[in-house]
Amino acid sequence: MSLQKHLSKSYNQDIKDINDEINQMLELNNQALRFVKSCIDNPDTNLAGKIKEHDKKTNLIDAKIEKKVVSILALRQPMSSDLRYVVSSLRVAANLERIGDKCKNIIKEIIYIKDNLDDKNRQILLKMLEISSRMLNSAVISFNKGDVDLAIQILAQDDEIDDIYKNNFAEILQQNNFDKMQARIAINIILITKNFERIADHASNIAEITNYVVTGEINE
Repeated sequence: MSLQKHLSKSYNQDIKDINDEINQMLELNNQALRFVKSCIDNPDTNLAGKIKEHDKKTNLIDAKIEKKVVSILALRQPMSSDLRYVVSSLRVAANLERIGDKCKNIIKEIIYIKDNLDDKNRQILLKMLEISSRMLNSAVISFNKGDVDLAIQILAQDDEIDDIYKNNFAEILQQNNFDKMQARIAINIILITKNFERIADHASNIAEITNYVVTGEINE
């Protein structure tokens, strides 16, 4: 984030620490999304345990950011854009933590249906993965660099993944004569696509936070 430099080197280091920890959460999210891709390509029950342990690392960094923010607010009393950045980093971390949870949910649902994931739905999931991953990385870049133009581009991409979710949901509803297993598969596909849609929503939230930090304006 392009914030004002301060005379206190320790204060500048505090801000850098938050920036670095957000980047660490992003990398953990990217690894979680790679687990998701592996599961889409080849459902593996071992991934459920891996993603669960992986998610604990994300939660730990989230807690570290919270402690750092409390310390900065108590000791540094930041002002203006600095204050917005420090406080908003909590919201960014919370969104990144929830993305980790969504990845965990996706893997659980894919493993449940295993070999019943057909090629058509597999391609839909891979497309949603590609879009949500792109949005996530761009969102964190926009926050760290204070790039409002990039944040606006991310918000525009949210419609694309929403359309995929809605179209797939509508197509499933048009089908009839489901047997018990087909109904269960359909429900799981809806849950998986909804989790991808929520990942994109969290990325959009980070983009909106960027706009607030830079401009001080809250979009209704």
